[in-house]
Amino acid sequence: MGGAVGDYCAANGIEIAAGVDIKTPEKAGYPVFSDISDFGGDADCIIDFSSPRALGPILEYAGRRDMPAVLAVTGYSAADLEKIGEFAVSHRVFRSPNMSVGVALLTSLVRKAASVGGYDVEIVEKHHRNKLDAPSGTAVMLAEEIRKIAGGEIVKGRAACAEKRPRGVGEIGIASVRGGSIVGDHDVIFAGDGETLTLSHRAESREVFASGAVSAARFIVTRAPGKVYTMDDLIEGSRV
Repeated sequence: MGGAVGDYCAANGIEIAAGVDIKTPEKAGYPVFSDISDFGGDADCIIDFSSPRALGPILEYAGRRDMPAVLAVTGYSAADLEKIGEFAVSHRVFRSPNMSVGVALLTSLVRKAASVGGYDVEIVEKHHRNKLDAPSGTAVMLAEEIRKIAGGEIVKGRAACAEKRPRGVGEIGIASVRGGSIVGDHDVIFAGDGETLTLSHRAESREVFASGAVSAARFIVTRAPGKVYTMDDLIEGSRV
């Protein structure tokens, strides 16, 4: 994703002040540091697509430099999310496990469908062979949004069940597929008696995530601290 953000910025006349990567690319076109604290220049915003392990150093640096941060990482723990929430009280931060505007619209449709009730909900997510976390952060986000509205229990992988049993009432199942070069597919299935509704999103290139992250960066630099901003805020802001 770092490369995708770089390509998007180059194509749209956006200057990258620096990159941070444990592996320095040969031809980045901008300075790349192995540690974010080594960068002492000026920048408008941090965009992070790296790993939950980098959260501490990024928040420390962003706080010290009063620099807004866009967190596009998946796999954060409950403790990580609490830390982000505490940081947002006095610093500008935007977080989304998926930077696609299309996924934000999917989430809105999923909320509406979940409010109707009467359906069994299953989520199937597919990603490339090298994705480290499963299920995806987007799938978990969708499941959490459904649970907020309809209640129930999130089941991550039915093969993990020790005993054979029927599907539990109110369960929200998540199944993960890993293979090839799939960028990111999410299907949210509302299965009822005699009918099935499937809401789907297909990412055809990583540019949609890069574009969304840059839009988030433009958005967060104009906002005040006090909350963790999300794609919902970005979409609502674009309507104003």
